[in-house]
Amino acid sequence: MMSVPTLEGLRREGRLAALVALGAGLQVMEVAMPGIGPWFRPGLANMATMLALVWEGPRLALAVTGMRTVLGALAIGTLLTPTFLISLAGGLAAWMAMTITRMLPGSSPAGWGMAGGVAHISAQIAVVQMIVAPVASPWGLWPWLVPQAALAGWIVGALSGYLAGRMRGAWKP
Repeated sequence: MMSVPTLEGLRREGRLAALVALGAGLQVMEVAMPGIGPWFRPGLANMATMLALVWEGPRLALAVTGMRTVLGALAIGTLLTPTFLISLAGGLAAWMAMTITRMLPGSSPAGWGMAGGVAHISAQIAVVQMIVAPVASPWGLWPWLVPQAALAGWIVGALSGYLAGRMRGAWKP
């Protein structure tokens, strides 16, 4: 016999769907934008993960990260390609870094974003090293990309924190 979903369960699923759609939409939009530098995008899709982390906690934020990465890759045609693996590794590393940083006393979404940005670019370079360029080392780009990733992460984190605060009454977590 099938159980009847609770109203709170339906609300939680609706919030998850909204955040996944936001993240996937930002991911698709970001791909269409010109890049800041070689292999660098600002990570706007991580806003969905950060909002989930603020409002719902790490478990839902992990679900948002995974689902929005898959949905975004499906929309842009990169599902199960090296690009998808690079994106997924970066998203998961960012989620882990943001989740750990969130536990530090006095931390803020801007700080979580910085940690997430650095973890994201580091994981992406590691995956590129493993699957795309096992002979040549992409780690030479790391010193150039980390400051950009930290700055972009700080901006995305600060914006996410601002939005989370402004929408708290409307969101009703």
